[in-house]
Amino acid sequence: MIDSTRISKGTYSIFTIPDAKTWIVILNKDSDQWGSTYYQDSLDVFRKRVKIKRTRELKEEMKLHVHNDSLKFEWEFIKWGIAISNP
Repeated sequence: MIDSTRISKGTYSIFTIPDAKTWIVILNKDSDQWGSTYYQDSLDVFRKRVKIKRTRELKEEMKLHVHNDSLKFEWEFIKWGIAISNP
């Protein structure tokens, strides 16, 4: 599960739509696409607006990882996390 959404086993693509205070995080069924040229929102299985946290520590490399019970994202001076679980 991501947040409170049950996600089936499979391969997905992840998209984000950044904004000044929040980012929209999207999980999409089409894992073969590159970029958003052929993106279809009808294939989204998860979409959530998350609050970002600003940090003082610069992260030069983009990092998306699982830590404890969260999917975490860190890049430049921004980070966010979404709760995940395996029910």
